[in-house]
Amino acid sequence: MYADRINSLPPYLFATIDEAKAKMVAKGVNVIDFGVGDPDQLTPAHIVESICDYLP
Repeated sequence: MYADRINSLPPYLFATIDEAKAKMVAKGVNVIDFGVGDPDQLTPAHIVESICDYLP
């Protein structure tokens, strides 16, 4: 059983975003997902090098 105060918490932001995204996809909209992300691979070297070229 959860404490009553848990009911006063706002909805989890990313769950709300996922719901909105699913509605758009269902309408046939091509959605680019820039969601939370949790990379499991290193960023390719050419991307890192390009970023470094633009840093001061």
